Amino acid sequence: MSEILEANYNQMKSYIERNQFPFSEKTEQNCKRLDVQNGKSKCVVKVYGTGTIQLQGAECKLKEALSQAKDAIENEETIGEM
Repeated sequence: MSEILEANYNQMKSYIERNQFPFSEKTEQNCKRLDVQNGKSKCVVKVYGTGTIQLQGAECKLKEALSQAKDAIENEETIGEM
C-alpha cells in the first residue's frame, strides 16, 4: 500500500468514526473501500493508491458531508470538526 493511500484512508476513516456513521471496510484490488450508512442514506468511499478519493451513492446529506471531507483531504487541509 502506498503511503498516500494509507494517509488519506486513515483520515477519511477517522472522520467517519468521529461522526459516528456506521461503516464497514473492504480491501479491493486497487483501492480500500468504506461502505458508510446514516439512516437510509448509503455511500461508498474508495481510496486509491494515488490518493484519489471517490464517492459513490445518491445525493444526500451524508454524501455532502463526505464530499467536504474528501475535498479537504485531497487538498491537504485539516478536516477539523465539520
